[in-house]
Amino acid sequence: MNKEMSLLWSALAGLLMSFSHDQAPWFAVLGIAIICECVKTKTPRTAIVPALLFGGFDGLGFWSFILNGWDVFGVAWLMHLFFRMAFVVLLPRLFRGRWGTPVTVASLWCGIEYIRTLLAWNPAPLGDGFAYQLWFIQIADLGGTYLVGFVVVWLGASLYAARSQGSIMMGVPAVCAFLLSSLYSLYHLQTEEERPDEKSLNIALVQASIPYWFYEFAAKDFEFSQVLKSAYTDSLTQVPSDVDLIVWPETALPHDPSKEEKLRETLSSTTRPALLAGLPRYRNDGINFNSVWYIEPGFDSAQIYDKRKNVPVIEAGLGAGTKGNVLGPVEVPIAPVICWESVFPSLFDHAKDAKAIAVFTDPGAFGHTNIAELHARKTVLRAIERRRPAIHSSQVGPSLLIDSSGEVTHHLPVWKSGILIGRINLKSKQSIFTKTEGIFAPLTLGYTLAVLLFGFRRQD
Repeated sequence: MNKEMSLLWSALAGLLMSFSHDQAPWFAVLGIAIICECVKTKTPRTAIVPALLFGGFDGLGFWSFILNGWDVFGVAWLMHLFFRMAFVVLLPRLFRGRWGTPVTVASLWCGIEYIRTLLAWNPAPLGDGFAYQLWFIQIADLGGTYLVGFVVVWLGASLYAARSQGSIMMGVPAVCAFLLSSLYSLYHLQTEEERPDEKSLNIALVQASIPYWFYEFAAKDFEFSQVLKSAYTDSLTQVPSDVDLIVWPETALPHDPSKEEKLRETLSSTTRPALLAGLPRYRNDGINFNSVWYIEPGFDSAQIYDKRKNVPVIEAGLGAGTKGNVLGPVEVPIAPVICWESVFPSLFDHAKDAKAIAVFTDPGAFGHTNIAELHARKTVLRAIERRRPAIHSSQVGPSLLIDSSGEVTHHLPVWKSGILIGRINLKSKQSIFTKTEGIFAPLTLGYTLAVLLFGFRRQD
């Protein structure tokens, strides 16, 4: 492949990868195969330009559709570019040694994604793009979203290997892994319907679809504040009598109910079910927290979860929680996380002590972009990884109820106000991913580092 064609194909591979994150996830297989072909004879130094094009077009094609601010877009694009370049630059080093197999290529990809997660720079792992391919991604309960991405990249690298070596047998192991993944997923989807549920919970998800800028006015203007407050407090008397739990999203109100007397009176005097709400917590020492409150009828007591991993820069001034505690009564414990935390599979570690998970988010600051839908997909993956039904409560939508197989059973669209009422079936059986504490990704990272540092010899 001459230089000009290599650059052209590198850019095309990047575009294919960008679409694979969104509406056409299986383009990733072809994208990986093409970029392997482009750098197979290069050195790490001469692979920099194809790496720049691959990562640049990947990030440009993906993030330009979902982010409306150049500052946020620039940060997201640079994060994407840096790690895509790292992947491509390291590929030639693999191919020049005897360890340059499709499995090693997949391990390299998976290891880099795991590093990105550890650095909090991984808002869009490849596996999350397959959130609605339920017939394939049930393997996430074994190795998480990382295993999903591993199989996809393995397929792409095997497609390249089969072509370059002229042997279809080079693709057989990856195809077998894909078929086994699909069979496992289909079997789980089939048998899940036949398993009796331990207990069910009737949920009312409240979605006011209030623009982000509204809160700035509410903090300064009393009338705005009352409109904002009524958007949620009115729901306390509007839900059917058989509802067990009302759920408000992140930053539903800018008030700490222990400090705001009128809000406390409303929550205390209203005849209602239990409330699980995204509300701030203001500590007496001046430190504020982004929190989730569980409040029983009468407000006799409250349980609180404080956000543990704040959004870099944006939430730098907030306090951080120290542990992942569950909320709710003993018989129905729920594991909450807030917004950005759903990017990190490890932050759902408290799901082992819960029977459902709940994600609270407010993507209103991103306006009418795809970021809210992208965020919802992560909750689907987290539900499968932990084998827990999930509540995805969003200020502007979509608000979802998701079963433990990742199927969205109830849905309220973006920027539509209303109350979504549905039932979730609680689960307590632990997934392999939970039992092993997500060991698959660290293992692939360790294997990749061993190969890069010690495990292969350069060919003359």
